[in-house]
Amino acid sequence: MGGDVESVECVLRHGNLEDVEMDPSRLKEASAFIKKAISEKAFPGAVFLVARNGTVVAHEACGEAVSIPPELSKPMKLDTIFDTGSVTKPVATATSLMILLEKGKVLLDDPVNLYIPEYTGGGKEKTTLHNLLTHTAGL
Repeated sequence: MGGDVESVECVLRHGNLEDVEMDPSRLKEASAFIKKAISEKAFPGAVFLVARNGTVVAHEACGEAVSIPPELSKPMKLDTIFDTGSVTKPVATATSLMILLEKGKVLLDDPVNLYIPEYTGGGKEKTTLHNLLTHTAGL
């Protein structure tokens, strides 16, 4: 494969449901689902964005960004920044890698240092993308 990986640019534009031929009842269901979960205390708040084919058809903030302690309560805003912690690894990295795999740009048995040449020494040359994804790289 040789580390030949393309970059992808994603540009979103605002539009309406008719532009993307989307059923408005589905969007109402999604919004109601999130608001119900907030009212049932599943989580304090959320920001959600729905886009189809690069067109944003909904962007909504619900609930609270900070709820504990109550005296520090702050409403959720569209630009609230979230601490995602360790979610990035399984959600973003693994998904991105699977997209590259599907496009034939990488193989799971490729050594990591094919893409990160500095990843060497101490046996690291044998570490594969599969090892990283399955937490078997010994890191």
